[in-house]
Amino acid sequence: AMSAIANHGAKVALDSLRSLATAEQLDLGFYIGYAAKLELELGHLDKAIALSDLLKDKMTTPSFTSYLVLKAEIYMAQDSLMKARENIDKAVKLDPNNLIASGIQSQINDKLAN
Repeated sequence: AMSAIANHGAKVALDSLRSLATAEQLDLGFYIGYAAKLELELGHLDKAIALSDLLKDKMTTPSFTSYLVLKAEIYMAQDSLMKARENIDKAVKLDPNNLIASGIQSQINDKLAN
C-alpha cells in the first residue's frame, strides 16, 4: 500500500509539473530530468528512457551529467547494475563534486558487492 501512495504522489507531481510549467520551462533540463524521475517512480521505464535521451540531446557543456545520473537510476530500476555503474562512474568522473552521483555510485557498488 505504501508504494501506491508514493506512486500517487509522483502522478500528482507529474500532472502538476505539466499543467503549471510553460512549454519553454518543460524544455529545460531540470524539468525534463524531474519529469523523467517521476515517470521512473511510476514504473514508466520507456517514458523515463525517452526523457533521459532528450536530456542528453539538450546537453550544452561537457560537464553536464544529469542524463548520466538519470540513466544510472533507470538501469538500477531494471536491475542492470553493471550498466548503471558504467553511467554513474562517467558522471562522477566528469563532476566529482556531484554528491547525488557519488551517493548513487555508492549504492550501486554496495549492491554489486553483495
